[in-house]
Amino acid sequence: VRAIDLAGNLAYGQLTFIVDTTPPLVKIFTPFEGMTNHTSISLEWEIQDLTGPCSSALSIDGGEWVQLGAICARQLTLKGEGEHLILLKVTDAAGHSTTASLVVFVDTIPPSVSSRSPQSDQTDIRTQVMVRFSEPMDVERVELGVDGVHGSVTWDGDMVIFTPSQPLQYGTSYTVRVTGMDLAGNAMTEIFWSFRTMASLTISGIVLDMENRPVANALITLEDGASTMTNESGSFILEAPPREPHDRDHQGG
Repeated sequence: VRAIDLAGNLAYGQLTFIVDTTPPLVKIFTPFEGMTNHTSISLEWEIQDLTGPCSSALSIDGGEWVQLGAICARQLTLKGEGEHLILLKVTDAAGHSTTASLVVFVDTIPPSVSSRSPQSDQTDIRTQVMVRFSEPMDVERVELGVDGVHGSVTWDGDMVIFTPSQPLQYGTSYTVRVTGMDLAGNAMTEIFWSFRTMASLTISGIVLDMENRPVANALITLEDGASTMTNESGSFILEAPPREPHDRDHQGG
């Protein structure tokens, strides 16, 4: 701006201003959206704007807006279990505003086991061990094992399944141990229980030839594939799986 008075004196002046038609950018970088096992959380955010400092306001679960001023962090207390909606509104000096949202699910209740198997003392040697949980679990933090048994673990929804790499032993007790965490990080109380496989049948005898002489190295084979050889005196001992009731009935008929 240039000005001249009646005496011919000359003066200059200037004014600098910013034209701002763009709302500020806001990014919430903590906490992450999802589940937490804490009711007290730290909310932190970042603001980008042409006109400098912005003011922030906060609303939780549809409540009134709380003016925070020119800060970028706030400690929050969420009331109760379940889903909570957090709204953060940022306004710049030109009056433009942007609202960011965050959904946090509070879960402070440890998971538990709702069902488990097997528990019988007559368990099949080809059994799988299955545990169903009360809620979705962090599959990377769940451990399911049977003492002294190697195997693989798979998942079906909220149920974890342990499959032994080979059949279990007859007439043997096994102990199962389970630990884990849910998706919010709550740890369950370790549980363990035992089951026992069904006992096998012992078959023994002597193989004789037509002249009642012992037959050595004779092959004795059962229908299920179990087999053994007779010794020098023609004797053998073989463990066989117990027959199902309908098999015994068929044999008797």
